[in-house]
Amino acid sequence: MKSILLAIATASIILLASCKPQQEFLSQEQINKEKDAVQNVIKSYNDAAEAKNFSKVVETLAAEVKFFGTDSAEIITTFPEYKEAMEAQWDEYEKISYGELQDVFIDMDPHGQIATIMYGMSLDLVKHGIHEHVYVRVQRTLKKQKGTWLIYSGIMGLANNEKIIPDSIPPVEETEQEESK
Repeated sequence: MKSILLAIATASIILLASCKPQQEFLSQEQINKEKDAVQNVIKSYNDAAEAKNFSKVVETLAAEVKFFGTDSAEIITTFPEYKEAMEAQWDEYEKISYGELQDVFIDMDPHGQIATIMYGMSLDLVKHGIHEHVYVRVQRTLKKQKGTWLIYSGIMGLANNEKIIPDSIPPVEETEQEESK
């Protein structure tokens, strides 16, 4: 009797486990579409940060975030900490301009639920009327929540700007002078 009950219980567990919906693997075309969506979230984040619009920045973030700074003391894990850091950055710089994403690498799980994006970009900063043109490397991890890609974590580092800024990217001063012509 015990062996019959054990066999029924085992069969029930196997049956229930096999009825669980399996996640589908994405096709290469679907993966490419998801990678485009990931890049669009990063661009939306950059646009919102440039505009100093915290509510638009939040729309690109997951419910829980973790951002790492350039030293071990700089770890942001809550929205109040994140807002405080963003507002301090916005107060420090009169203008922040993000360039186009370059050297983009995106790795994604085969189900299209988690993605890591790494890229470089130029960053123009204005502080006390002085323009600084730098090149940064950025990494972000995104999770798909309710059908939308959201930034979960990230880190940004300053690259060796003497060697890495392409000559084709003019500093802000040159761009502004050209636009005024």
